[in-house]
Amino acid sequence: MITKYERPLNPLVNEVIQWVFCILAVAKIRFANGSHRGKGGADKKKGEVILATLVGKFIDSYCTRCRLTLAHVVLFEVNEVVSGVKCRTCGSEHRHHGPAPVKKKEISEIRRIRGWLAPVQKPVRPEANRLWELKNAALGQDVAVWDYGMTELYEQGDVIAHPHFGRGFVESTTMDKMEVLFREGRKLLAMNRPVTARE
Repeated sequence: MITKYERPLNPLVNEVIQWVFCILAVAKIRFANGSHRGKGGADKKKGEVILATLVGKFIDSYCTRCRLTLAHVVLFEVNEVVSGVKCRTCGSEHRHHGPAPVKKKEISEIRRIRGWLAPVQKPVRPEANRLWELKNAALGQDVAVWDYGMTELYEQGDVIAHPHFGRGFVESTTMDKMEVLFREGRKLLAMNRPVTARE
């Protein structure tokens, strides 16, 4: 007894089945070669990243004319980096400078940041240095040297000891000021100031 599965197929049906298998095989080969991406293969590959651009968008940049960090429009990029911008305030076009430059803090004469920086020595004036050397050499051992204080009263010819400038010679005085010759030059110092009560 021959079942329906063992019966020979119609030649036309057999030919159709062969054509279907051929079409599937060709489609599989084209898919493997990447021809499924369309004409010229211009479609995106799987996992391909599209680079975003900032051209035409707003960005904060330092304007060299306004001298402020303001909103700018990105004009163009170079190697995917913002290069040209236009200020929305003054309309000037310039290179992208990023945020405003940070100004360096001015270093004081005596740089004491947590006590680890040494004092900065100023250049010594030759004329004042020579005069100071002469007076210091002529100073006798019995001459009194007074510690400097703003509340003390000094006279012309006194010799003082300043905590920062060292030994100095009082050349002239007024009611509350005096001109003192130090090794590095002449300086105007306060004196005879009233004593303020500490809270």
